Amino acid sequence: MSTQITVNDLLERNKELATKHKPIPFLSEMSAIGMTTPQILIITCADPRSVPETFLGLQLCDCGATHFKDAQILAKLKERCPDSKDIDSMTFGMINDLEQSVKDDLAILKGSPFIRKELASRSRGFIYDLKTGLLSRVEE
Repeated sequence: MSTQITVNDLLERNKELATKHKPIPFLSEMSAIGMTTPQILIITCADPRSVPETFLGLQLCDCGATHFKDAQILAKLKERCPDSKDIDSMTFGMINDLEQSVKDDLAILKGSPFIRKELASRSRGFIYDLKTGLLSRVEE
């Protein structure tokens, strides 16, 4: 028989793991210490075998989307595909405020007609600090 793990259990485990956490450099610090930026992008999926009880929204304190502006990406795309007529209507979700980004994500979940209301109501948001390894709850 399995034991249900709660959000509080995960937060307690996070506190314990954070005591052994080695700080991860921010993107802006990597070149100064001779590190190259990550070369692999992980795209993940939701496992259909799970029956979620809670959604956890998570942002990294040094989220890559805080390092670009839509105008920069649009300019690069226009260089690569000058004949494309779709580029000007594209947006890429730049983030200026991590906490607000998490709140916006939760609002999308909670307002979606496709998410069960009891599941949406239990959704929680966090920011992961790369330096400390700790999760900080984002209050709605």
